Amino acid sequence: MREIKFRGWNKQSHIMVDNIQVFSPKDTFNLNDAFDEDMIVLPLQYTGLKDKNGVEIYEGDIVELHSWKPSVKETKRQVVEWACSGLRMRRVDGAVLGHGDLPPSSRLEVIGNIYENPELVTNTTEEG
Repeated sequence: MREIKFRGWNKQSHIMVDNIQVFSPKDTFNLNDAFDEDMIVLPLQYTGLKDKNGVEIYEGDIVELHSWKPSVKETKRQVVEWACSGLRMRRVDGAVLGHGDLPPSSRLEVIGNIYENPELVTNTTEEG
């Protein structure tokens, strides 16, 4: 079973907060009802995946997808998102990889997130 946990982006202080707790006064919990855009801390859910270095991958993270061929020095940057259908990655050129198309985590590397490092989303490919 996947571990359910969150970190949060504080929109006022611009600080990432690890291990935030989410509570519901009801017996059931619906994330869509619990969070709104006016909240000070934006919750970001853990995907249950770790990158090739063992770093936990959260919603909003920017990851580099490394080529599966060792001789090819190509990387593609993608943003981790949750959608109605589940986990997905969106390339900065707009293409979306759905859950069934996600690469193995051994090819992914977290390089930042869209809140603290928005400039990382502008460069999609490196070749060498």
